[in-house]
Amino acid sequence: MNTYLIIGIAVVVVAVIALLVFKKKPTLLESIKKAFKKGWKIEFETVSIEGCLNFLEVVNWFKTLKLDKNKHVPFVAKASAMKDVLSIQPTKKESLFIGVYDEEKEEIVHAKLIEADELDAKTREVLGNEDLIVLN
Repeated sequence: MNTYLIIGIAVVVVAVIALLVFKKKPTLLESIKKAFKKGWKIEFETVSIEGCLNFLEVVNWFKTLKLDKNKHVPFVAKASAMKDVLSIQPTKKESLFIGVYDEEKEEIVHAKLIEADELDAKTREVLGNEDLIVLN
């Protein structure tokens, strides 16, 4: 066999392996938006709170769910980061889209939109400057 052909094949194999190894994994926010865009009907409850949203209310909602830590990813997102995929747009000053993303099914299995006049200090602290956070 021609030496140049062998070298060429080796280069192609190394390039393919490098692409597979270093392929950028989508962010959770991108994966969640992709789940919406796949055309699945994602049903979610909308709750409007007069006054301040307490982070404990968010945590307690997640505690009511039966989650498998090996496949379920609980998340809290600013609804503004999801506005291009949400079918209902928030009407209050502050709003969060909370839910659970199933990594195996690549879909959202639980979701809720919460609107409030304001967020408590703990919620603001946990979110910081992020559009989406994952809860452990």
